[in-house]
Amino acid sequence: MYEYEMQRMRSAELIRRAEQERLAREAVRGRRAARREAAERAATAERAATAERAATADRAATADRAASVERTATADRAASAERAATADRVASADRAANVDRAATVDRAASAERAARAASEPHTERPRRARSPRTA
Repeated sequence: MYEYEMQRMRSAELIRRAEQERLAREAVRGRRAARREAAERAATAERAATAERAATADRAATADRAASVERTATADRAASAERAATADRVASADRAANVDRAATVDRAASAERAARAASEPHTERPRRARSPRTA
């Protein structure tokens, strides 16, 4: 009976060892699965963060482009306003010069008439009106 008891003890020990190895393998599998899930969650979070950073960068670039376009449009409007103001000033100066030339011509003509009148002999009789036939 001694051998029978020894056989049972060895068998029970082998069964215990097999059970411990099975539990160890399950624990290793569980840890590996947990690491894979954590890695997937981290990768997903990183992809989401990368996508958010890219979207933020795109929004910033779009805002920069819009601001640049607005600055260009504002500069163009200012340049157009400056050109219009310059054209108005030139036109005003031309009108003033024309008025000055006309006044100078009028003064010269008046002076010439006065000089002619001063050089002509004065007569007391008024000039006769021309007849409609000779006109």
